[in-house]
Amino acid sequence: MLKLLKFELLGNYRSYFHTYLFYLLFCIIAPFASNALQNIFIPVLGISSVAIMISVFINIIVNFCKSMFTKEGYLSHTLPYKGSVLLASKFLSAILWLCITILVLIGGILILSLLVTLRSGISVKELYSGLEMANAFIRYEMALEGFHEIFTLKSMISSGLILSLESLISCYMLIFMIAILVNTPIIRSYKTPIGIVLFFLITMIFDRIGIPAIENIRLVEDVMYNAALIHGIQSFIQCLICYLVSVFVMNRYLEIN
Repeated sequence: MLKLLKFELLGNYRSYFHTYLFYLLFCIIAPFASNALQNIFIPVLGISSVAIMISVFINIIVNFCKSMFTKEGYLSHTLPYKGSVLLASKFLSAILWLCITILVLIGGILILSLLVTLRSGISVKELYSGLEMANAFIRYEMALEGFHEIFTLKSMISSGLILSLESLISCYMLIFMIAILVNTPIIRSYKTPIGIVLFFLITMIFDRIGIPAIENIRLVEDVMYNAALIHGIQSFIQCLICYLVSVFVMNRYLEIN
């Protein structure tokens, strides 16, 4: 497993390394540009962040399909590993690249924000005080709306990131499963349209099933972290189902083009 995972990471790092490096350098240089250039750089940076996330997401799926269902797939399937191990290594590789991409994007934004703040003459202590005031203001406004649950600004931001990561991970496993399903002898043509229909259909089924009465389940005190934890359990169950179905189909019905 570790050798396969290492092979997957080394085989893809060249596709991302220069993009990550250029993005971080851009985040470091942008705060020291003139005000006129900053008005251009900041929107470009925001668009670049979204573009990098989308490109990495698509690239991982494309690489998975190429290494499993095309002529390159013959080499993958001749390796002395079970199909379950092969699929697990590709899934873990996808998760790692996804986490690395998110860390790079967040790191770039934090570096940019910190440099802009320091260049504006605001100290780190003043910045922290401002965040504390923002936290108190949000909780006050939420209390006026009748929301009295325990949460913080930190938990709102971090749980939002965790929820996004959980959704992307479960989406990866679902797409991998659908890619395997449409590459069986049962489906000879219109694989892409059928795959899209299956994606939305299976997503609707998972949403319908879910964990009932989720608002009444309390595993941790902070409501934001609690929501992330419950959603994490749902995502894990969904990934496990998709993984088991994928392994079953791959071992019995997979067809390489």
